[in-house]
This record gives sequence, C-alpha cells and structure tokens, in this order.
Amino acid sequence: MFHENPAWWAWILKYFIGIWAYGQGWYAPLYYGALTAIAYSLRSRLGWQGRRPLWYFVIGVSLTHGAICALILLIILFAAAAFGGGTGAWISVIFPIALNIFGLRQLVRSIAETLRNRTDLAKPRLIRGGVSVGLILALVFFLGSQLTNMH
Repeated sequence: MFHENPAWWAWILKYFIGIWAYGQGWYAPLYYGALTAIAYSLRSRLGWQGRRPLWYFVIGVSLTHGAICALILLIILFAAAAFGGGTGAWISVIFPIALNIFGLRQLVRSIAETLRNRTDLAKPRLIRGGVSVGLILALVFFLGSQLTNMH
C-alpha cells in the first residue's frame, strides 16, 4: 500500500510501525528473540539476578515500542481531525494522546528502574504503563478497523 508513496509519514508507517506490528504476528519469534538476546547481553553487565529483570526488560521495551507506534498514529489522526474535521473534531483525540503519553512515561521509567536492578519499583510502573497503553492500542486497532471498513 505504501510502497510507492514518498511521504515521510508513509515511510514511518512502513518501517517503524511495521517492525512492531509484524513483531506481534508471524515474526514474533524473531522480534522477541532479538529483545531477549539484548536482555541476556545486559544481564552480566548490570548484575541482574534471576529471570524477573529479563522479563521486565523484554515486555517493557516491546510495550514502549507499541506506545510510540500508537502515539505516531494518534498524532496523524489528530492532525487529520484538526485540519479536516472541522471545529471540535480534534477534541476526541486529546484524551487518548494524553493517556498514551502517561503510559509511555511509566514504561520508560520501568525500563530505567529495571536497568538499575530495582525490580520492586519497575513492576508497578510496568503494570500501570501496560494497562494504559493496552487500552490505547485496543482503541487504535478498533479505529483502524473502522477506517478500513469505510473504504
């Protein structure tokens, strides 16, 4: 669909978001295998004990990547609503963007706490960020399916 479109947003959709989207499907073993290999390479350097920091790192990085992808899509949707939707159409996109930014901040802090080997602080932030980003990803998937059904 975006193979011949030279626009910058099409390039972002194709590569950055495509890596995460395909990483949740058929290429999940490659995507999560690469994240796990990065986590194992950090294990000895950071002195992680047990499997908990590995899991928090892999899940946190994947959810952070998904949150950034959702934020990009919401910003494109916001721009389309602001410039083409008339007055007030952009208001419905502000709350999902704010909730996504909150979740993204929680996930980044969770990764930072995991890198510092403080899993007791990383777990609640990972849960808060995962729930908020999960809700936004469900909303983005729902909006995407509704947009594809319109054409």
